[in-house]
Amino acid sequence: MSLSRAESKLSMPADVYEAFKKDFQNGIITLGDVCSANCFFCSQKWNPPHVLKHLNRMLTLEEIEHFMDRHLKSPAWIGSAIHVNSGEFFCHPHVMDVLKLLVQKKRVECNNMITFTNAMELTEEKLEIIKELNLCLHVSLHTTNISHRTKIMGGTQKKHQNAIATLSLLKKYKIHHLILLVPLKQSITSGDFEATVRNLTEINTTKIVVHRPGYTKYTPAHVIKELSVPDNFLHQYCLFLKKKYSANISYGFAMSDTDMNKDISESLRNLMKDKRNFSKRRKLFLYPASVRNVFPGVLKSLGMENDGSHMVKSQVFAGNVDCAGLLLVEDYLAAVKEFFLHNKGPRPEEIILPRASFDINDEDLSMTPATQIEKIYGTKVHLCGKRAN
Repeated sequence: MSLSRAESKLSMPADVYEAFKKDFQNGIITLGDVCSANCFFCSQKWNPPHVLKHLNRMLTLEEIEHFMDRHLKSPAWIGSAIHVNSGEFFCHPHVMDVLKLLVQKKRVECNNMITFTNAMELTEEKLEIIKELNLCLHVSLHTTNISHRTKIMGGTQKKHQNAIATLSLLKKYKIHHLILLVPLKQSITSGDFEATVRNLTEINTTKIVVHRPGYTKYTPAHVIKELSVPDNFLHQYCLFLKKKYSANISYGFAMSDTDMNKDISESLRNLMKDKRNFSKRRKLFLYPASVRNVFPGVLKSLGMENDGSHMVKSQVFAGNVDCAGLLLVEDYLAAVKEFFLHNKGPRPEEIILPRASFDINDEDLSMTPATQIEKIYGTKVHLCGKRAN
């Protein structure tokens, strides 16, 4: 791919430029992959190296303005990314100018926009403009113990002291926020995790979300050991802490089976309404492992139990990845091949995939379009449900 004259002035490879372009098109404001922390469990360390792009620096103000002017449409969130590895948003040396740029250009409705941060770079000056923009901070805290935080997240104790001190300032400035915790095995067994929840409750933290520890096939064994905490245990443990400390704590952003059932049913009904004669055609439903407990029942309730269905396993990321948002066209192609290998009847006329695997351009994380499946198998592909972002 070649860049235009204006684009070539930006000192980055064409594939990296394209990745940033895609993220801004998807409403994601990311400034580069420099971070003030060095979390040993950070998923970006262990992402498939050929999927997400690296810039290895922060964007310049000129580059940021370029991407905002040319590609930013309807903003979704700040500080994380889909197609590039992302660092700490507030680590950018000109982050104040960037925030002011969002307001000046009047291109962005920032009200309650999710903004990811480790809080190590936050200051009262930054919090004042965050309050003015009415951003909602998602703070990756993990622990309130400064020495433990330094050990697991890297960086300096001074930076971590700043992050912990910021918690009271969030209340002072009445900034919308929630606290994200990754439950490491050693944090749970040492009692640090429970102490963190207790401390957060004592300062009246609005909401605590416990993230499911994730890892890929590229993650080293010693890291996987720390992240291998069973789902059912974490769910019950959060309920225990919720009751013990009257904490507003939940395990992940995942929906209950009941809500998941309702959401999938509604999405499939809407798809059938949109597609004429869709219900009469032979279909193959591909679904992620995260909905394996409910998806067959949904098909049965809609009278589609005789259609083909196949659970898709993540082969690119692998590890314990089971959500649709991290499935790639490569994974779906492998699933279709496996389905055809074991099912010798008439081939499906339609293949239905979860929209959550694709961005606003109907491309996956590797920027491969869903239509690639149509080109290879000659079967019409439909996307169903909501995008992940």
